[in-house]
Amino acid sequence: MKRIYFIIICFAIVLCYISCKTLYGIKPQKSVSPEQINNFYLQLPLKEFKKATVDSTFLFWMKKTYAKDTTQLRYHLQPLQALYFDSDENLISFHVNCNAGGFPNLQWNRNNVFNKFPPATQTKVDNLFELQEFKKLVHLNEEKNSYDYSIVIFWNFFLEKQSRRLIDQVLDNVKLTNKKINLIFVNNDNLFLEK
Repeated sequence: MKRIYFIIICFAIVLCYISCKTLYGIKPQKSVSPEQINNFYLQLPLKEFKKATVDSTFLFWMKKTYAKDTTQLRYHLQPLQALYFDSDENLISFHVNCNAGGFPNLQWNRNNVFNKFPPATQTKVDNLFELQEFKKLVHLNEEKNSYDYSIVIFWNFFLEKQSRRLIDQVLDNVKLTNKKINLIFVNNDNLFLEK
């Protein structure tokens, strides 16, 4: 009798796991080509933005930068993120998937944080993530920041549905201002394959 209960419980757990992955839109992780990434960008309703990818080099940089703050390291290594920087390149608003909440879709605008520009921060802001160093790491060589704000959006294909929801939320948020915005889209599929 105990064996039957055990089998039923195991079956229920597996079914729940598969259902949750399907509802959130989680796909198996796999290597993505530059063509796949470019095709994704062609679907964006934007004319001007920057694009980059991260891999294990980013992971090493993050582990070195956040060696003494493992909580912030965990946040900065989440698969979906939006980081808002002011004109002095200070991180002023930070959003990560693990703090968004929501089911079956992540609720990026929980508590109406995205109803103003820049949005209220959802995750603790730190001063260790240096935008200039990050741009060098991903080969976005800009001499001087000529933008009012820079927004770095980390996205991927294994959470494509939720990635699109985050991107849409940020793009809607940008419409609330007439400031000059530097949008940087960062695909991190290969980072999670290498982890």
